[in-house]
Amino acid sequence: MSDEPDVKVGLSLSKSALILSPCLRWAWEGAKRYEDEFADTTKRDKGTAFHECMDDYYKSRTWLVPPWEDVNAWVHKAVAWSQQHLEPRLERFWAEKYVAVNFHTGNVYANPDVRHRKYPSTPGYIPGTADIVGFLSSDHLYVADWKTGKGTGAREQLMSLALGFTGLWRMVKKVTLAILYVAEENGRPVVHPVEWDVTLEELEAHRFAMSLQLQDVGVRTEPVTGIQCTQLYCPHLAYCPGVVATSQEAAMSDQLISPEALLRAHSYSIQQAPSSDEHAGSIMERVTAAKRQLDFYQARVRKYAENGGRVIAGDFEYSKGKDGFRWRPKKDK
Repeated sequence: MSDEPDVKVGLSLSKSALILSPCLRWAWEGAKRYEDEFADTTKRDKGTAFHECMDDYYKSRTWLVPPWEDVNAWVHKAVAWSQQHLEPRLERFWAEKYVAVNFHTGNVYANPDVRHRKYPSTPGYIPGTADIVGFLSSDHLYVADWKTGKGTGAREQLMSLALGFTGLWRMVKKVTLAILYVAEENGRPVVHPVEWDVTLEELEAHRFAMSLQLQDVGVRTEPVTGIQCTQLYCPHLAYCPGVVATSQEAAMSDQLISPEALLRAHSYSIQQAPSSDEHAGSIMERVTAAKRQLDFYQARVRKYAENGGRVIAGDFEYSKGKDGFRWRPKKDK
């Protein structure tokens, strides 16, 4: 594999959706230039603990009790659902199954000794781990991913993983993908499975799209704002210059910020931590102005939706539900 084109360290198949977004290079380069000062990792830590418990269950039928009561409840519900609805359907299956894909050549690499997502160096290949991969029949592949959050980006991730496993097992003729959502309803955990079939032709189209996007490495260096910022959980959202530019544009209206403030704005960077009282004030007056204008734009969009319009961005729709207006996976009507 040493003669394959290099792929940046830090990319994995779980970032397939972000790779296909307009911010490919920024997805890993941004972290080298900025540091998120206010990252709250609780949700991520809980998700990691849940996945570790499920991996342990599938391998040894037991697990260490996580330090969060809600996560322990999620695990108990997921285990019960798996025993009743999933495992009886599978002729055989594996948990935490590793595979690496070279999207340029279509080649795949697998090593059964890889555990806990500690990936070996495989230049040209992007690694990933399936929570569950198995067979519904001798030629019918099943790839599933447990999700404790919204699951955004999971479809692209599963497509990449399925591409890898169909390259590993050439006898596959049918493929079913599944997102296994674990959520709380009325204070109790529930499992919502979302399954769909994909063809081998669709997987090849996915490989081709990924290979084209990966050619942008070293070409485009700055990000573009879009649905990927929030719904694909970009880790650099808090300090992304693309978002900063949008906020700056909103703040710099003559009606919202004074000429004196405009002059100060050119002296103090909004992206740097405050170095003085005046710098802090300059940042905050722009933040306040930008928020006011962006709230106005948001109100316009919500009114449009309430009047029967649809707010669509790719595979997502901004719509009103019991929890208010949120970005949600788009539903066909």
